[in-house]
Amino acid sequence: IIERSLGQVMGVMVIRVEAGSVSDDAGLKVNDVIEAVNRQQVKNVEDFKEVLSSLNSGEPIVLQIYRQKLYPNPRIFISFSRP
Repeated sequence: IIERSLGQVMGVMVIRVEAGSVSDDAGLKVNDVIEAVNRQQVKNVEDFKEVLSSLNSGEPIVLQIYRQKLYPNPRIFISFSRP
């Protein structure tokens, strides 16, 4: 995961998704930009890690994702539970 600012898009860019992982099963893709976790904006890796560390095992997670290939509506939401 790397920080990324793409014009008006701020967040954390996904650079790898492990096959068979929770993220893969939920539909996260390489080059997705995670803009928020459970409605908390994440602007960088530190923000992302902080939000994730505050969640309990089994707690639902909703990611707000910017995916460029979905023009004209590039924002989607992915839901899953933390293992």
